Amino acid sequence: GAGGVRARTVQLLATSARGGLMLREPMRALRLRFRQKPSQRVQPRPTGVAVLGLDSQTRLGMTRRERSLLLQKAESVKMANHDSKEASLSASGTQEGTDREWENRARKRNVAFYYGYVGTDYQGNMINEDTAQGRTLEYVVFKAIRDMGGVLPTNFPDPKKVRLSRASRTDKGVHALSNVLSLKLECPRNYWIDNKCGSDLVDSVNAQLPKEVRVFSATPVTKGFAPRAFCNARTYDFYIPAKVLGIEEDESGSVGQRLSEFNETVLPLFCGFRPYHNFTVKRLYTKKHREKLKTKLEEKHAKMRMDRNAEREGTPPSEAGGSEGQALEEGGHGSNEMKEGDEREVEVEVVKFCHDLRWFRTFNSKTKLDRAHYRTIHSVSCDRDLVDLGGNGKFQERALRVTISGESFMYHQIRHMVGLVVACFRGFVPPEFISAVLSAPANVQLPFAPAHTLVLRDLAFLPFARQDFFNRDENDRLVMTPRGQALRETFEFEEMRPALSKFLTHEDWDAFERELAVWAEGLPGEAVRKFLETHAEWSADLERRKRERGESDKEEKFEKRKK
Repeated sequence: GAGGVRARTVQLLATSARGGLMLREPMRALRLRFRQKPSQRVQPRPTGVAVLGLDSQTRLGMTRRERSLLLQKAESVKMANHDSKEASLSASGTQEGTDREWENRARKRNVAFYYGYVGTDYQGNMINEDTAQGRTLEYVVFKAIRDMGGVLPTNFPDPKKVRLSRASRTDKGVHALSNVLSLKLECPRNYWIDNKCGSDLVDSVNAQLPKEVRVFSATPVTKGFAPRAFCNARTYDFYIPAKVLGIEEDESGSVGQRLSEFNETVLPLFCGFRPYHNFTVKRLYTKKHREKLKTKLEEKHAKMRMDRNAEREGTPPSEAGGSEGQALEEGGHGSNEMKEGDEREVEVEVVKFCHDLRWFRTFNSKTKLDRAHYRTIHSVSCDRDLVDLGGNGKFQERALRVTISGESFMYHQIRHMVGLVVACFRGFVPPEFISAVLSAPANVQLPFAPAHTLVLRDLAFLPFARQDFFNRDENDRLVMTPRGQALRETFEFEEMRPALSKFLTHEDWDAFERELAVWAEGLPGEAVRKFLETHAEWSADLERRKRERGESDKEEKFEKRKK
């Protein structure tokens, strides 16, 4: 009854007073506690005043202000104890050294690594376990980080488990002095506070790498940082042998004026937002090809899911995924055939000047350009003197360095650009030919330079989006540390340049010169002249349409303002 509840309340109040518990709402708390089962009851925690070790009689005799002051003092004592504990942990970790740091893993942190490599003996940079298992540069660096303890063995070699990504995907035989790889690194909680430069981490990774691959710096980045998306400028160096340019040994000292004029008048024609469909495999950047890759990826993931389910159920993967996978493939092929049968391509009007030179008057779905065929090139330049890569003064080791900087590049784009640069420098085509090739209706086959002397020089990144995506600090971005720059310079002169000097006399350059001569013979002077005239007419018509469109837009704005 009510009397029993009151008696129980008085008894509990007396118990709480003897135990030193201070309840702000005793009646409400006791009612809730009385209704709960004994197994569900939670003992109230002592307040901050109890931390000071005062007895119950002293606490009960205090005023509210005295208890408040004691509570503030208890909080300050608690914070001081916490700070002293953290300081002792940090001091002990500093004394034990690097071994303690990597044995005491506390958390994962997104870390970006600057690294360089001589890519001659590797099948490109990006991990490809289907066709180049263990023979890519990312795999080598990933394995080195695993061996030194930065990645758990259970997360290797699957790059998705650590969110591995890269800034630039270089091809087979291409080198780099400044590529970036980011992943979720297993590191101590206070590692980046105690050692912000990450020098011991870099040394630990380099101890597991071959001499032709080196890590320069390691920097913690934000969780949402993706190197490829944040990179807004990539700079490449291409070393062209002097003999390929037609420069003789006796004129190597007097070629500076010619190179200076070529740098000021011809190379800037590549700059700007232009269509580079003639410098790559055009079909790889169409909407149809992207949809095809998406379908293949979905089929691959569906097959992986079926195989995993089969392993759990104890059924052989071939039997489990046979009927569904076959139906998926048959459905995919059937839908593509129906789509191809329903589509009727419109015939296009093409002007064919020669075998390697055509001009489209009209377009259809196969010949029209996609937004992905356009690229922004910031600058193209060359040195005024030849570079001695070997350092021995031999003419065979002299080369012209062409520097190309852009927002992004397509497959084989730079190698086609260098091929056209060589053709223009040797006088096979006039400089106006470059502007004509960089127009949407042009369809041209271009010479293709070898990749042995192509080097990824530098990368530039957007600022981090730490709190506000639109308001970013321009100085808060990923850069290589000063120690990393020194390591990169050492790697360039000790490993990179000696390797490049050997490639200047590679047999592929002889094959390139023969192909270039055949390509030049297939471009009659009359065909090139008509091609350039057609481009001039198209450019004039394009400018006229732009002016008319601009005037019409001005009239529409004026009419809207009047209304």
